[in-house]
Amino acid sequence: MQPSISEQERIYSLDVIRGVALLGILLANMPEYAYMPSRFTGANAYVRLFFDLFVQTKFYTIFSFLFGVGFWVFMDRAGKRGEQVNLLFSRRLLVLFLFGVVHLLFFRGDILHLYAAIGFFLLSFYRKHEGNVLGMAIGLLAFSMLPVVVLAMMNLDVGGTSGLPSNEAGFWQNGLDTIWYVFGSEISAAPQLFPEILGLFLLGLYCGKKQVFTQIDRFRRPLRVLQIGSLIATLPSWFLILLAFFKNESYGTNSAFAWVFFSGKTLALFYVTSLMLLLEHPIWQKRFVMFARIGKLAITTYLTQTLVWTALVACLQATGAELTLVTGTILCLILFAVQLWCARLWLTHYRFGPVEWLWRTGTYGKRQQLKRL
Repeated sequence: MQPSISEQERIYSLDVIRGVALLGILLANMPEYAYMPSRFTGANAYVRLFFDLFVQTKFYTIFSFLFGVGFWVFMDRAGKRGEQVNLLFSRRLLVLFLFGVVHLLFFRGDILHLYAAIGFFLLSFYRKHEGNVLGMAIGLLAFSMLPVVVLAMMNLDVGGTSGLPSNEAGFWQNGLDTIWYVFGSEISAAPQLFPEILGLFLLGLYCGKKQVFTQIDRFRRPLRVLQIGSLIATLPSWFLILLAFFKNESYGTNSAFAWVFFSGKTLALFYVTSLMLLLEHPIWQKRFVMFARIGKLAITTYLTQTLVWTALVACLQATGAELTLVTGTILCLILFAVQLWCARLWLTHYRFGPVEWLWRTGTYGKRQQLKRL
């Protein structure tokens, strides 16, 4: 049995976009890792504003979309090799679910178990016509976004920070009882979480079926239209977020959550289309190579971020020190720079990240070659 995707078969732009998304997810998760308050003043308020304008809800949107693209790539290539694609992908999801359950012991905002659970629904769309997939994706995303926008127009506080569960102090210490609590919480949030995530998965599946990432020449004009249109569509949300910021003495995401949530979709589209178009040029391919490397180690990087922040927060709590949003942002950038360096070093000697290797081995039921020959 051959590995699912060789290094020669990898789609460079997907690795780059995934790597960029990892930085955004780290920044978005940092306030949850550190149990920061929901409202800020002074310099911290401006950092929170920057997050809401450019980071919050944007990058888990991209990550979810890429999961759908990755589903198509996996199933298409496995199918061409004559594999039992449904069985193989189901095993892949089960291993991912186990990673997510373990991660829940450390961070309530884990997305892996959620992706694995919802990912099973993708199997029923694999052979459906592209138009049906796109229609269902649009319908699900509209269904998930409409209630938030309606409540915002009624001037009701819809709460939340990212559409995903937030962390709690000491969460990881509560073991299985806490995991069951999280599952109960997510079941109650299913009317928003399920259609949004599945809708993004299906949007990625549609792009995979259309071969958007492998035949960009065919789609350069519509990509440019989407790039410009998505940026224009983001402007009203930015205006309303800024309005909420300047009319309050303190600022938190809840002040304009609906518009943060809405801009997460439009700006994510702008980010993805911009990167796809930039990466058509060799000079930009070279400039983004560091993100491509870390994009190959996405799950290892994601889980490592939690482990580092869990250790850091434990040290801060032991000493009674407090962490500001400004300082936390600086620490995130330092951590990510270290991860970029580690990714380059690791991939010099190994073909996959350690967690990715476990994932592949569990998927295929056979030990995968890790070291480079």
